[in-house]
Amino acid sequence: MSMLTARKTLVAVLVASTAVLFSACAMPADDPNFVENAGAPMDGGAAGQGSGQTRDEAAAAVQAAMAAPTSIGVDAPLAAKPKAGLLIVNVTDGSEASKAFSASMEEAATALGWTFQEVAGADSIDTAPAAFQKALDLKPAAIHVEGLGPDVIGDGLKAAAAAGIQVVCTGCTGDPLDGSPEDMSIAGAQQYTDWGTLLASYVISNAGPDDANNEPFVEGFESPAVPAYATFNQAFSTQLSALCNNCSLNENDMSLNEPTGYADAAAQAMQISNGRWALFDSAALSMGIEAALTASPPLVPTAIIGLAGGPDNIKALVAKTQMAWTGYSIPIVAWRVVDQMARLIGGDAPSDGPIPTQLMTQDNASGLVLDKDGSYLGVADYQAQFKKLWGLG
Repeated sequence: MSMLTARKTLVAVLVASTAVLFSACAMPADDPNFVENAGAPMDGGAAGQGSGQTRDEAAAAVQAAMAAPTSIGVDAPLAAKPKAGLLIVNVTDGSEASKAFSASMEEAATALGWTFQEVAGADSIDTAPAAFQKALDLKPAAIHVEGLGPDVIGDGLKAAAAAGIQVVCTGCTGDPLDGSPEDMSIAGAQQYTDWGTLLASYVISNAGPDDANNEPFVEGFESPAVPAYATFNQAFSTQLSALCNNCSLNENDMSLNEPTGYADAAAQAMQISNGRWALFDSAALSMGIEAALTASPPLVPTAIIGLAGGPDNIKALVAKTQMAWTGYSIPIVAWRVVDQMARLIGGDAPSDGPIPTQLMTQDNASGLVLDKDGSYLGVADYQAQFKKLWGLG
């Protein structure tokens, strides 16, 4: 999942040396970043301001989320076969994840008889508007962006509306612009809220002897400049608070670190706090964490969890060195984007169903449906399901 890699780096303060900076964990009275969460009793009493679940209900939701998805998340056929020969564009930050997304978008476009083009260069807030303008200049039928809402490309969206160009954003969690053609329903705010809620429920459901009084202490490693990640982290905090009297969350702003220092900063935070749980809001922040924890071991084993685990995280689940990650299927989300474009162009109602996902844990990691590169796929026959809805099956 790209989530506009630039949105992490555009605000990052890159340090020149290998020294790592992080928001240090301290006692609540000393650390303004420390959140002492208060909410429902750990015995399953009424929940507070989170999902409204009791602890038992949260545990049941965790168990259900481990099941493999079977649907692509949309079941309404297109009213008519899409017009052939249209051009669609993907505006990207040039990351490897965005290239994989583009490859899947091109496959879907080809199936519909469309052409596809990628426009790179949206690697910061400063460069994103120009990249979007390049896409507009191609006069496509539709454009996809990742995490670029009206706050970044508002003028471009107005131009797209005037030209009748549809825009689909994944990872957009803000408010739409009045009259904007931008659809934000795929992997939007609700999806990231659900993921944050789910992982907090997982922590509570798996608290054990290494958590003092069965009340987990979580070190969160975050990229708060990315709106979707901020939504995820807030949902995690809210659910943790709702389900637990004295669970604690310390939030570390990792945008203060040079990327090669993420793992070292996380390991230092775990060593200082002796918290058991390490929550990462992107797989990129977790790269190298196991080696860093070995070099600077905390007093208790670290339970590593996070959002949208990549191939290395999935391997670690199989090896039982990490605990749980949510699944994000880049190919299916890319096909969902093209499907949405077809609906918007053809005048059909847009689809707002959740994307297929799964809670990946040590218990189900060996049976996950993966692509050839070991990334999470989820639904093996997704292309056949789309083609059937498009009148091609």
